[in-house]
Amino acid sequence: METLIALLPILSIFFYIVPFVFVSWFLLRILKIQQEKLKVLRSINDKLTK
Repeated sequence: METLIALLPILSIFFYIVPFVFVSWFLLRILKIQQEKLKVLRSINDKLTK
């Protein structure tokens, strides 16, 4: 029981950090996908304008 009480601060920090890391990873992944789509669309646009 005492070890569980000792782990509570660590668990609370864990529950704050994990969502932050997950959201950051998700946003970076979305940005990368959007950049790839933009490259494809620009290449299509260049081919159509020639």
